[in-house]
Amino acid sequence: MRPIKTILATALAIAFAAAAFAQAPQSLILEFVDGDNLDVVYPDSTVYSYATGSVMEGDAIPIGAMVKTGADTSVELRLKPNGTVVKLAKMTSFRVDGLATPQKDQNAFTIASGKIRAVAAKGSQYTIYTSTTVAGVRGTDFSMSFEEGAKAMLLVAKGRVEF
Repeated sequence: MRPIKTILATALAIAFAAAAFAQAPQSLILEFVDGDNLDVVYPDSTVYSYATGSVMEGDAIPIGAMVKTGADTSVELRLKPNGTVVKLAKMTSFRVDGLATPQKDQNAFTIASGKIRAVAAKGSQYTIYTSTTVAGVRGTDFSMSFEEGAKAMLLVAKGRVEF
């Protein structure tokens, strides 16, 4: 009888751990920086700079923060745990508006200016805003650029996007 209880207890522990992982809130991680002209402006207006070492690869980017790349810098961000990759081109301003939680499976971002490319994990949902457009994304490989007063462009490599 004892081995059956041990097996059941182990199975339940694994099931609870898997459920907890599946419901873990998303975090956005600064995965890679190419260049040194990167600023992250936190919601309280504090500016952290890659050049001074106040923001580094591996740091989490909080909700409400604006990530700004300079003329010689591009950045790769990764959503954890789902694995979505968001690449910011040079001269891009990108705000984190919301990250998925167990209660709300929705990530939201704003492109104030510039260009992004995202490879969104299957089953995940994203809304990308500009001052004049909204794109609804579901597990898609896409690029989006925005220039205030001039253009908004969306390119879909694979999948579907509502624009």
